Amino acid sequence: MKILICAATVLEMPKLAFSTRYTTLVHGAGIGQSAYHLTKELTRSKPDICIQIGIAGAFDRSLKIGELVQVVEDRFADLGAMTSEGNFIHLSNLKFADKTNPFEAESIINDFNIDLILNKVKAITVNTTSGSVHQIEEIIKMYNPQIETMEGASFFAICKAENLPCIQVRAISNYVEPRNTENWNIPLAIEMLERGIKKIISQLA
Repeated sequence: MKILICAATVLEMPKLAFSTRYTTLVHGAGIGQSAYHLTKELTRSKPDICIQIGIAGAFDRSLKIGELVQVVEDRFADLGAMTSEGNFIHLSNLKFADKTNPFEAESIINDFNIDLILNKVKAITVNTTSGSVHQIEEIIKMYNPQIETMEGASFFAICKAENLPCIQVRAISNYVEPRNTENWNIPLAIEMLERGIKKIISQLA
């Protein structure tokens, strides 16, 4: 089985992934970079399955800092239009959207079913991470997500469009709250990713 392991940054890529047994991709942070580099790599290496790993912020306070979670649903949360009254309309609710297109769907469900014995969560993908009380309240009101990333929906959409089995696993590094990096624990999240990828690959094998 040809496995592609991808992450937004080198920091988030576990050392185990750099084994010659696997193809690795550091696709960059954000929707644009991840979409471009992942598509290019899929064309080049033609993997049988793709795993995206990385850190995430949690809206759901029942999730612990450092906990690994499996994303099963994701969406482009801030892709759409703003009305004159300041209300957001998601792209999927605009007249020109095609809901059969994963990039324009209201939410993207990962149809590849593998139980990693992790909490399964609903995520949003944003261009700008949530860092103010008003922004956080609006996001929760619209979507009630459990975690937030900057690449997950892009990853799901591309894999779905290519009919490629995929898994998205995240380690919680912080809670989504008014921005305060002193409350983040990125080293713990990275450590848990390192441990978790061993179990995931073992289960796939």
